[in-house]
Amino acid sequence: MGSPINLLVTDSYTYSRQDLALQPLFETSDIAVVSSTDGNLGLSATIHHQGSRLLFDVPISFPQLVDSREAGAYYFVRSTQVIPIDSFNASASAYYAASATVLSPSSWAATYRTSNVQGSLQSRPNALILNVTSSDTSKPSQFNVQSFLPDLVPLSKDLVLKFSVQTTANVTLGISFGSAREYGQNYVAIDQKVNTGDWVNFQVPFSQFIKWHNSSAVFGVARDLTFAVNLPWGNPNVILQIANVSLASAAYTISKFPEPLSASSDGVLEYDTRATGVGLLNESNSSTAILALSNDKSNGLTTLASLSGGQENEQFDEIITVGGNGPIAPIVDLFSQSPTTAVHEEWTNNENMIAQSVPRGFHGLVWKETYSQSWRIGSETGTTGSQLNYYYAGPGMIYIPMANYTARINASYVSESFQPIALFSTSLITIAALVIMRNRLPAFGIRKHGSPEEVAKH
Repeated sequence: MGSPINLLVTDSYTYSRQDLALQPLFETSDIAVVSSTDGNLGLSATIHHQGSRLLFDVPISFPQLVDSREAGAYYFVRSTQVIPIDSFNASASAYYAASATVLSPSSWAATYRTSNVQGSLQSRPNALILNVTSSDTSKPSQFNVQSFLPDLVPLSKDLVLKFSVQTTANVTLGISFGSAREYGQNYVAIDQKVNTGDWVNFQVPFSQFIKWHNSSAVFGVARDLTFAVNLPWGNPNVILQIANVSLASAAYTISKFPEPLSASSDGVLEYDTRATGVGLLNESNSSTAILALSNDKSNGLTTLASLSGGQENEQFDEIITVGGNGPIAPIVDLFSQSPTTAVHEEWTNNENMIAQSVPRGFHGLVWKETYSQSWRIGSETGTTGSQLNYYYAGPGMIYIPMANYTARINASYVSESFQPIALFSTSLITIAALVIMRNRLPAFGIRKHGSPEEVAKH
């Protein structure tokens, strides 16, 4: 190869059969040998020195690594040292026990109302009474009351809101949790139909709150609860009573990071294996959404890329874990990922691709294209041209090592028959993606949202 491989990955069956043939590779490369048979998921990889290089003996199989998803990827990266990892513990953990918070009738205050509405509220020992009148029933009529929560409430799957309502007219009652951030108010809501008559008891799990005011900046910690009374068309008045408002929430732990980090950072969170949710916070009480942890998260690990919400490029200095076994401080593992960039390419026809303006300083190129020995790939720098070797890099991927700087890449398909080139190429309908990487082949932790150009620039 024109450029040395930093890490060669093979299976134990192949390594045992090709041991002598692979030994010269230790002059320039490390080798990771993944077990050909399933092993104990709790075992750690062993490291053997081979001169100045290393042999990593991974005791579990490729299918086990794939089936373990995020945990399998992290286990492989950690075991083979393919990417430097910076680990640090969160500290100064504060534990909040599971609670049933009762909001008294006197804790409510009128907030928003439409211009055609007059409303009053009266608190009694057991109920809040709202008297709402509309001066123009041909327009929407809304009257809101809000209660600030005594403590921050994590919006997790364990949260349940309970209350009772009695009304003199059929209404739509909006219920919403407000964000805890000090600016840029957002909320998530649900609408409940309430008919006139006897008292009605409601028990609403947070999973039913799906109406976001701003779905691009979802959050995971609430500071207030709002009831919005919406009068039906043509009805000028309603008296509505609300009683027994309570929030049942799981225990949670808030821990401090030694330094802020972004949810877009490449890395993983390790947390209490019995936790049911995890999210990030900062001193402004801004937060990501609480990531619900299902049974397949029992390994206590998730990528930062799995978290959503918060503001773009926002920094977080705290982590919240919902549920669990008490104040167990999570661990953050950040990857020192080499930068990647996208390269523009053109197809002059179905058999020829040109990639120009290749940046300096990169050792290899990963091309999203079906591997075939019929490709002829060359490089050009000034007036000098040369052929490049290329290798299968996985399904639909080709790896092209580049020992020296290359300003331009040409790829031509040399067909030995008259079959249409579309039979061989997967990228003719969609634009082929060219990604260039410094020093290494894996692109671990790429976030899933954004355009291909945006993703490649992380």
